[in-house]
Amino acid sequence: MSKALYYKGTYEDVRGYLYKPKKSKYWHTKYHYFDANGKKIPGAEHGESTKMTIKSDAIRFMMERVDSLKQKTIRLTPAMPFVDFIRYWLEKEIIKDVEATTYSGYVLNVNNHIIPYFKGFDYRIKDLSPKKFKISWMKNLCADA
Repeated sequence: MSKALYYKGTYEDVRGYLYKPKKSKYWHTKYHYFDANGKKIPGAEHGESTKMTIKSDAIRFMMERVDSLKQKTIRLTPAMPFVDFIRYWLEKEIIKDVEATTYSGYVLNVNNHIIPYFKGFDYRIKDLSPKKFKISWMKNLCADA
């Protein structure tokens, strides 16, 4: 089981189940996270004690927790606007991987330069390519001259 209380990576679905350890009077839950293809994400799981002895109460607890976790799911699709994706990346993904000072720099650059620049183009993830970036940059450069 993962030491983190919740899996913080990108996922499409989460499912939970109940079990009762032999030496415990309480029901426990275990949650598994799944990618867009319905495959379980290796290592993306966690569990907790419900601190409940009645199974129906534990089921209710687990279902509420699964609903809460599902609400935190963001659907990353090729049709997603690039600006929304870059916000998601900044707020949910990169924050876990860099130092606070590096993250502050990313926030400034994304909010002051990247988002304002790309907001006017309405690009979707599926529309982006290195060529598209170069053409957009060159058009902007020519407009400023």
